[in-house]
Order: sequence, then C-alpha cells, then structure tokens
Amino acid sequence: MNNNQEENSTKDTQLPLRTVTTLILGYFPLLLVGYLSFMARQDQEQLSVILNFMWVIGGVISAWVLYLQISFMQKSARDLNTSEGCLQRELIQSAALASILIALWFAFQAVSTQFPGFDNFAGEIRRDPTQLAIFLSAGLFLWAAYEELIRVFTLNRTWELLRSDRLKLAVGAANALVFALAYAYQGWGAMAAAGLGGLLLGAYYQKKGRVLPLILSHYLLNLAIFVVRIYFI
Repeated sequence: MNNNQEENSTKDTQLPLRTVTTLILGYFPLLLVGYLSFMARQDQEQLSVILNFMWVIGGVISAWVLYLQISFMQKSARDLNTSEGCLQRELIQSAALASILIALWFAFQAVSTQFPGFDNFAGEIRRDPTQLAIFLSAGLFLWAAYEELIRVFTLNRTWELLRSDRLKLAVGAANALVFALAYAYQGWGAMAAAGLGGLLLGAYYQKKGRVLPLILSHYLLNLAIFVVRIYFI
C-alpha cells in the first residue's frame, strides 16, 4: 500500500507531457514573434513584414496550433467553458472588460515611448479598402481569438494540476507576463497594458469560466487601437 501511495504521489508531482506540450505550443509562437518584432523595432521594413506575417500567415499557423492543442488536451473548445453562460450577460461583460482594456491601453500608451512600426503598418493597410475591411473584421477577430484561446488552453491545462487558489493566481500572473513580453517591441506601456489586461482576463476566466467574453473584449480592444491609428493619427 505504501509503495502504491508513493508511486501515485510521484505521478501527481510530475508535470505531464500533455501540459508541457500545451505550454510550448501556446507560448512559443507568442514569444518568438514578440522577440523578432522587438529586434526589428528600429527597422521599419522588417517590422512591417513581421506585422503582415502576424495577421496573414499567422492565421493559418494559429489554426494549426489550436488544432494541435485540442488534440493534445483531448478536449473540445466547448469544454473550456467551465460554467453555464447567458449570451446577453456575456455581451454586457464583454463590453465592460473591453472598456477597462481600452482605458488601460491608451493610458499607458499616452505616457510611454512610441515606436512608429504600427503607424507604418496602418498606413500600408489603409491604402487598400478591401484589405483594410478584412483586417479590421476577420483579421483582428482571429488575432483576438487565437490569443485568448491560447490563454485559456494554457491556464486550463495548468490549473488542472493545482488545488490551491493561490497557486492558480500565480499561474495566471505568469501567463499574463508571457503575453506582456510578446508586446515588448511596442514599449513598456504596451507591455504594462498587456500584462494588467492579462491579469484581468485570467481572473475573469478563473471566476466565470466563460471564453466568449475574453475573445470579444480582446477584439474590441484591437479594433479600437487600429481604428484610432488608421483614422485619427
């Protein structure tokens, strides 16, 4: 009996391969694009190529990564909702979350160093009305869906191994830090906004267990950022 208990205890303390794989598939693309963008932040031509990669080719890669994560977790995307939801309530919560995210983003951007890469990218997108329409609708929505599903996948898989709420909060903070690092090329303001926003969204998911408000609020944030950059700056 004691040997069996020891073996079970050892298994419980080991990090499962599925969890490791999920974390790698989730975090590596974000950190890689963030690192490449950071290194190219002073080279506008390279940065423009990377930004185009993120929303065009990145969409295909994102779909593949999400498929792999679903396969490794042996769950459907619906299973990531851990509680019952009401569409009307979720839409209201999405608007509330988006308002906070937008306020955080523009507040930090107003006091931090600005990099012109996004402005150049916005200028290129604006030249083609069809490309602009696709980017502001499907492009930004898929971008938001990818990031939030990655957030939920990684949090969900890691939380399954934990029993303490404090440890879950610590994992949520580490998760938010990874997303903040992915925005390093935009300066410390973007990193701070992404980090605090990640804490907010992670806490919301931990409490409510619903995915749709995360995606919608992130999309509204993306939309607000690019509408301002494209039409008002």
